Amino acid sequence: MKIMICRTNRATEEVLQMQRDTFSPLVDAEVVVTALSKGPDFTVSEYDEGLIAPEMFKVAKEAEDQGYDAFIVGSCCDANARPLKELTSKMAIVEPGGAAMHVAAFLVDKFSVLTIKEPNMRAMIDKSAHRLGISSKLASIHLVQPASDVVIRTDDEMRSRVSQEMADAAKEACDNHGAQAVVMYSLAYQRLGIVDRVRKILAQDGY
Repeated sequence: MKIMICRTNRATEEVLQMQRDTFSPLVDAEVVVTALSKGPDFTVSEYDEGLIAPEMFKVAKEAEDQGYDAFIVGSCCDANARPLKELTSKMAIVEPGGAAMHVAAFLVDKFSVLTIKEPNMRAMIDKSAHRLGISSKLASIHLVQPASDVVIRTDDEMRSRVSQEMADAAKEACDNHGAQAVVMYSLAYQRLGIVDRVRKILAQDGY
C-alpha cells in the first residue's frame, strides 16, 4: 500500500522528514510526504483553499496515476477535500480534520476542538461539522495559540508552553462545556509531540 500526505503549504526538507518520521510508524504502508511549491504560510480559510487548488489537484491526479492507494490532505482544515474526491476515482481521499471529528463523535456524546488562533478557523470547523452531520455533538471550539507558535517555532520551550495551553483548554472544554473528548485540530500538534505531552498532563491532573 502507498499513501501520499500532501502538505497544503511550502515546507523545508527538515519539516518533511520530521513528518515522515512521525507518520510512517503509524501504518503498515509506504508513506510519502510532499509539499506544494507555493501558497500561503497557513491554510486557514476558503480563500487559501482557492489559492492552492490548481497545484493540489495536479499533485493528487499524478499520485492516482502512479498507483497511490490514498491521498491525505496535509491540513486539518481538509483543504479541497471535496473537489479532490470528485477528481479521483481509484484513490481514497482522507480528510484528517473530518476523520478526527468522526472518531470523536463515535466515541462520545460531546467533544470539543482545540486549534490555532486564526480568524477563520471557527467558521471552517463549524462548516466541516455541519457537512459531516455531527454539529450536535460539537460542544465547543477553542482557538488557543497563533499558528506561528506551532508551525514555525519548534524549540522545547515552545512545546512545553503550547502543551500546557492545550491542556488548560481541554480542561475548560470538559469542565465548562461538557466535552468528554477533545480533538487537537492541527497535524503539527502530533508532529511536534505535543499530543503525548497533553495526554500526560491531563492524566496527572485526573482527566
